Amino acid sequence: MSKEQLLMKMKGINKWIEENPDVTEPNMYEMIDCVTALGVIAREEGIGNKPNKFPEPGSDLAELYSEWNKMYRARVSWDNVQDP
Repeated sequence: MSKEQLLMKMKGINKWIEENPDVTEPNMYEMIDCVTALGVIAREEGIGNKPNKFPEPGSDLAELYSEWNKMYRARVSWDNVQDP
């Protein structure tokens, strides 16, 4: 999956989450697919060899990390609601 394809997919998921606040259970299959693709892209770009293990601010990869973070926060929010 290219960076552009992944970005579009994650933006679509995040938009769906925003438009459907009553659906509290996220589609984990889609989210795992995205984080796996993100990991492959990060590995290809040598992020693991960088001292801080993060992409340069403002880069395409940083934008992907940001979109993933939105999904992650939505998931953590849902988990907090489920925790008694």
